[in-house]
Amino acid sequence: MKNEKSTGAVIAARETADRLRKLKESVRAIGKRGLADTFTAGAALEEAAKLLRGSYSSWVKTECGLEPRTALGFRKTFLVLGHRKADLIDNDVSASVAVMIASAKPEARERALAAIGSGRRLSVKDAKMVLNVSRRPPADEHSLALASFRRFLRARTDAAFAEASRIVDLATSGDDLDDGMLVEIAVRARALEPLLSSLNHRIAGEPVAESDDLMAALVAFAETQDPADLAGAANRLAKLIRPACIPPTNSTTAPDKTGVFPPSRVHVVRSLSSSFRHGLNAFEVCAGAGGAAAGLMQAGFRHVGLLERNRDACETLRAAFGPEHVIEADLVGYEPDEVEDLDLFAGGVPCQPFSQAGAGKGAADRRDLFPEAVRLVERLRPRAVMLENVTGLFAPDHDTYRFAIQAELKRLGYESEWRKVNASHFGVPQKRVRTILIAFRERTAMSRFVWPTAWVRHHTTEPYPVIAALVDQLQSRGWKMPVEMYDRMDRAANTILGGSDLKQSADLGQRKGSMPWVEMGVIRTRIADNPPEPDHVGDIALTNKMLATLQGFPGGWPFQGRKDRVFKQIANAFPAPVAMHLGCAIATALTGEYVDPTHHYLHQGRKAVHLPRDLRSAAPFTVAPTRLPKPSDKRVCIPLDRLRAAASESQRSDPTV
Repeated sequence: MKNEKSTGAVIAARETADRLRKLKESVRAIGKRGLADTFTAGAALEEAAKLLRGSYSSWVKTECGLEPRTALGFRKTFLVLGHRKADLIDNDVSASVAVMIASAKPEARERALAAIGSGRRLSVKDAKMVLNVSRRPPADEHSLALASFRRFLRARTDAAFAEASRIVDLATSGDDLDDGMLVEIAVRARALEPLLSSLNHRIAGEPVAESDDLMAALVAFAETQDPADLAGAANRLAKLIRPACIPPTNSTTAPDKTGVFPPSRVHVVRSLSSSFRHGLNAFEVCAGAGGAAAGLMQAGFRHVGLLERNRDACETLRAAFGPEHVIEADLVGYEPDEVEDLDLFAGGVPCQPFSQAGAGKGAADRRDLFPEAVRLVERLRPRAVMLENVTGLFAPDHDTYRFAIQAELKRLGYESEWRKVNASHFGVPQKRVRTILIAFRERTAMSRFVWPTAWVRHHTTEPYPVIAALVDQLQSRGWKMPVEMYDRMDRAANTILGGSDLKQSADLGQRKGSMPWVEMGVIRTRIADNPPEPDHVGDIALTNKMLATLQGFPGGWPFQGRKDRVFKQIANAFPAPVAMHLGCAIATALTGEYVDPTHHYLHQGRKAVHLPRDLRSAAPFTVAPTRLPKPSDKRVCIPLDRLRAAASESQRSDPTV
């Protein structure tokens, strides 16, 4: 009997060893590990785990050449998603995404499976965003009302802080404040004063708080009525701010080269100030380096959020607008936390799915984010929508997709219109045509909306030339531009390309598409670090600063990152002047009052020609009066008789008279 048991154990061990050998071979035979192979490996590893029990981890590592953690992911995929195997393979889900979904919590897993079931293709990054979205528990009516009230208070305080930051930035911008800038600071402070005064009132039961010096200085500035006292009030405000934001210099410590602005004062590009006070706000997705955001801010919109996934572009946005509302995240799966009532939802979703330079897969391209933008429109319910993309979207192959997007917006209660807009019509020295989708929730706003036209009428036929935009930069280091180069650059530039993440080099496009650049005398294969030297001969290479000028960026835009990454930020941008004109048209439709873009140019012109304070405050020049010679007492006699006789003699001598 004992021999029979031992013989049976040997046979069972031999069968187990044979089975493990076959399982090992099946696992090792898997090649690239597609999703079907992942399910096969998971089934084999699950069976091996039951056979080996305690020695499974070492067997997986030594016999199969897999890390135990990787093997565990395969087993989870087989156990958790085995019943959905056919659906996942049909939807072309990658093995990595399947392992992530199988390892997620049940609620997140069902959310990802629902997204896949709706036809959405998830990349690894997309799956991370979908799986990491937090879901709040349902709230009762009281908590919903309190949450709404909290959003309202937060929006008001955020708006007050943003406006105070602008006032501080203007007041501490130097000693060159002219009368126009002082008036602008005063108008902003007076609009903010009622809210600041109300915050000074103590709520019942609240402990007595110390008064804030900055708030008191802002209120005092707002209460200053005499124009002659505005400069003194601005100086007092500046003295209060500067000690907090400028660290004391110490010869024993090295200077800070991080380029990070102190938290007490947010840096904002001064060219972004606006003359419009309509009070509308905006939330922008795929914001890039801020070209569209700059134009909308110049049109008077206040941004409550700037969403962008690229790290360098986010640093540029923080340097230009301040860090408060810059959101470094992917649009896929993004869920806003608390956003106030929104006036405008804007953005430029990736253009590669519809670009003529790419494969043109359209909706089949996983980089297409129009569905995500429409999802956020449904979530945020803005009063207006503005989405930008390339002209390839108007190709016949994409007509059905375009109509489907408009139909979805119609279902959400929006009236929409799609049109092509040429940037060169708005003073941009570049032939850059884009498609713009405009939608309004209110029918009256849609009826009031008028597409902007060329601000300078002849720009439709004679665009602003490259030479006029770049001549100062090209000759900034002493280079004398040849007359021939003037003639070659007396035209609008070709569309700046090269913003794709897949593109490794920083150049102006393929040879065929970049020939207009070569005809202008521009080297298309590289980006220069500096303008030409005085002894330069031949064609020139443009700098990123020059390309930013051709894209309509305001002067001194604080791009962040390496040279090639800055080039991609510039190439992907939406020209700020076009966004400004569209923003004025949208503001006109939303408010019912005409928002004239001309006021922006007048505002910028007044800022450009202001007289520095040191010249205005200096003593007037004393000009010595010019001494005129004293009139002579000698009488002057005119011999009229002699003149008459000479005239008579000349008439007799000339027979033709």
